[in-house]
Amino acid sequence: MKVINKQLLDTTSNKAKASTRLRINHNFHTNTDVTINRLLNAMEPGSYIRPHRHLNPDKEEIFLVLRGKIGLILFDNQGNITETLILDPSAGTYGAEIEPGI
Repeated sequence: MKVINKQLLDTTSNKAKASTRLRINHNFHTNTDVTINRLLNAMEPGSYIRPHRHLNPDKEEIFLVLRGKIGLILFDNQGNITETLILDPSAGTYGAEIEPGI
């Protein structure tokens, strides 16, 4: 059984703090060829994930925030902002699923 607990969160967060990108993955999948990539992504303040979308293959992306908060920004094909959302469990917004190609 793979357990997500405080120790795993603390260990992964400490690795993220030591990373130049201020984020790091803890992968639960054994290789990237599996249909679903399952991972814990620790992101520290100042980290940034560039806008991207999953087209080949089309796949959903799910964000669940366990602690802290992150901002999500969705864009149309021309790069215009279409939606924004702050995921913050302390405010009752825990996650979001983004459809393929968005």
